[in-house]
Amino acid sequence: WGEAIGNHNLMKIQNDEVDSFCDRVRALLVQAEEDRELRKMVDIDQAVHQCLILMDGLSIQSVMYPERNDAEEQVAIVDELLTRLRP
Repeated sequence: WGEAIGNHNLMKIQNDEVDSFCDRVRALLVQAEEDRELRKMVDIDQAVHQCLILMDGLSIQSVMYPERNDAEEQVAIVDELLTRLRP
């Protein structure tokens, strides 16, 4: 995504990807809420934003510092966020 800065066409592609990611995460969280798999009073929009920020951060970390974050560590970080959303 770094190359998208200053490039309108790449920025549009990046924004479309982010929108698609957020839509998918939102749909999954809404379904989880309907299935009572989320704790009460979870702010879906905030949770979607947290997931986006987490994914961006993990992506950057894995590219910039691959030796610091193996796949197992990345899964553990995502699991920690999801655990906070569960009842």
